[in-house]
Formats: sequence, C-alpha cells, structure tokens
Amino acid sequence: MKNYLPLLISDFYKQAHAEQYPANIEFIVAYFTPRMTRLEEGNLPIVFGLQGFIKDYLIERFNGDFFQVPVDEVISEYERVIKNTLTQKYCVSQKIRELHNLGYLPVEIKSLPEGTRVPIKVPCFEISNTKKGFEWVAQFIESIMSCQLWFPMTIASQAYKYRKIVDNYYSTTVDDNVPRSAAIAEFGFRGQEGLEGAILASSAFLTSFDKTATIPAILYLENYYGGIIENRDVATGMLSTEHSVMCSNYAIDCNEVDFIKRLLSEIYPSENLSMVADSYDYWGLKVIF
Repeated sequence: MKNYLPLLISDFYKQAHAEQYPANIEFIVAYFTPRMTRLEEGNLPIVFGLQGFIKDYLIERFNGDFFQVPVDEVISEYERVIKNTLTQKYCVSQKIRELHNLGYLPVEIKSLPEGTRVPIKVPCFEISNTKKGFEWVAQFIESIMSCQLWFPMTIASQAYKYRKIVDNYYSTTVDDNVPRSAAIAEFGFRGQEGLEGAILASSAFLTSFDKTATIPAILYLENYYGGIIENRDVATGMLSTEHSVMCSNYAIDCNEVDFIKRLLSEIYPSENLSMVADSYDYWGLKVIF
C-alpha cells in the first residue's frame, strides 16, 4: 500500500480544527484513555504499541513522506485532495507549509511504560505541543494514533489472559520441558485485516508468548523494540503441515497413517511439529470433502 501524505492520514474533521481553536491559545494537551471495555476481565488493558507507532509513523513516515518531500509537492497534493473532497470550498494550506518549514513534529509524548496494565479511565499517555503556533498538531495526529493503538492494546490484553490460563494449568497438563511461553502459537496472517493488522496483532500476542507463524511480527519487534533475532529473544516459528500437504499425501497413498509415521520418524524425528488434523474424520476414519 502506498504511503500517503501524513497530513492526509486523518478524519476529515481534523482538517478544520486549526482554524477553530481560540486565536490566543498556546498549549494543548490530550490524553489517550481507555474509557470502557466489552471484554470479560478486560478492566486492565495493557499499554502496547506506542513505541512502534512513534518510530514508524511520527518519525519514519513523516520524515520520508512529508518533511523530505519538496514543500510545493506537499502543498499541491494536500490542496488537490482537500479541495475536491470536502463539502465546502475549504482549504487552508498555510498551516501545512509552516509545519513543513519547521522541519519536525513539535509534539511531546509522555507515557506509562509499555507492558503496564492500566485500569479503565486511567490515561495511558499524553501528547502536547512544544511550540506556539502548532497547537493543532497534538490533536491532529489523534486519528491515526487511535487507529493504530487500540488494536494492539486489545490483543496484548487478551494474550495476557491466555497466558494466565496457561500458567494456571501448565504444571498439571504438560509432561515435557517446553517453556510456558511456547505453549500457544498464533497465526496472524489467518484472518487479520491485511499485512499491518497481522503484524500488529502478532506483535501484541508476543508480549505474553514467544511462538508465532507471522515472520514480519518478529521483524517489527526487532526494528522498533530492540529485539535481536540472532539472540532468539523475540520469538521463533514452528514446523507445521497444512491442508494441501495432508490431502496430497492421502491422494497419493490413500493412507494418511503412513504420512504421519514419515513425518515423525523420517522428516522431523527430533523436532516439535504442528500437524493439521481436521482434513479428515479421525473418529469415523472417513475423508471429509
């Protein structure tokens, strides 16, 4: 997906707020606060995703797609979109030019440490402007901040719940030395909303576990959270079959038992293996088509 002009990554109503604030205002502070939950035992959401968001969006994307782009190109694209999409002939691009000339985002963010479990209605972090004349910037980026942060926070909170279940039952249900952090694996590419959704969901899951099928999640945590793949301190993957593998072997041999024996004795005799086992009726021994 193309990286759009960062000043266009917002709700429409944000575009008009700079002119709506009082003329003599000099400072704005906004808070990111979990206001309610619809999840059982979800009264303590986990702060996660802010550091990655700051590095990805507020630094890399703003530098590469805004500050380092010639100002005339920025203004031309901004005016093209706003003039042709708002219901009124509204386009005050001077604030965009002034921000570009400034050369950086004049905001300060203060946050609770990531990983903190925060009671509902307690702010997780605050954002404020650091320079007079740019009060609007603090709230302007709220659209993308909200979009990018609620999701991984929710996933991290659910992963923590799963980890508590694992910790509670692990000693009575496990008879090997597989660490608890590897008890559950996740498959972010199987159903999340696109590549970025899979990365955010999988990264959030890895706050409580260290087993994933989503390779880019490990790269994301390495890039933005200081993980080192070579040290195996982020996460690892797992060996697994899939439906095409299981069905292909059955189609050739008409006997899945032989394939399972080959998996365990020839292909992976000393490795953990995740095997898809719902291509067939294992209780009735009938193929499911």
